[in-house]
Parts: sequence; structure tokens; C-alpha cells
Amino acid sequence: MAGMLGFKVITQFEQGIVFRWGRVLPGTREPGLTWVNPFTDRLRKVNMQVVVAAVPAQEAITRDNVTLKVDAVVYYRVVDPFKAIINVQTKTNKKKKFKISSGITPYDRQKKWKQNKIE
Repeated sequence: MAGMLGFKVITQFEQGIVFRWGRVLPGTREPGLTWVNPFTDRLRKVNMQVVVAAVPAQEAITRDNVTLKVDAVVYYRVVDPFKAIINVQTKTNKKKKFKISSGITPYDRQKKWKQNKIE
């Protein structure tokens, strides 16, 4: 019933951005109870907490044929909620995996090493 009247609750770790007819209204909505016009406005909530994303372990081969296993963790947080919503297409995508890349895959390095050894 409260949602139909336009009352929205923004939790302590979020900030709200109001869109009216597809355009952003100036200012953010702070945590607490807020009212938006249910017919013309849409409220987007932005999580302001620190988010932890694990990078899956990957193996690499160095020039001297030493195998390395690289494992990492990425920490990030939203500083500006306007830029997080408007300038970034998808802020977080849990299904998408992070990848560390040097431009040359371990297969390419192994292939290059075998070619140099044969010649």
C-alpha cells in the first residue's frame, strides 16, 4: 500500500536517485523514508558499501618456464552515485568473471618455446 502512495525506504548504506520522465533530478535522496511521485518519478537505489569480488586463480608461464599461479581479490565502492548509475552500463555483474591478461596466453608462450627449441 505504501508503494502505491509513493513512499520508499532507503536503507542506511544506500542513496537514492530520482528520475522524472527519464531525466535525473538534482540531489540524492538520503537514507530514511522518502516520497516520490508514483506516476512520474522512478527511484533507483545505489549501494554505497565496499564490494569484494574474487578473481579466479589463473596460471601463467614466465620466460624461464616457471609456472605461476596468480590469485587476486578486487575491492571497490561507489563514490558518486550519479556516475555509477548514468555513466556505467552495469555496475556489478556477479556472473561475469574477472580475467587477468598479459596479451599472450600460456598456450602461445608454450608454442613459441617449442618452436625456438626445434630450430
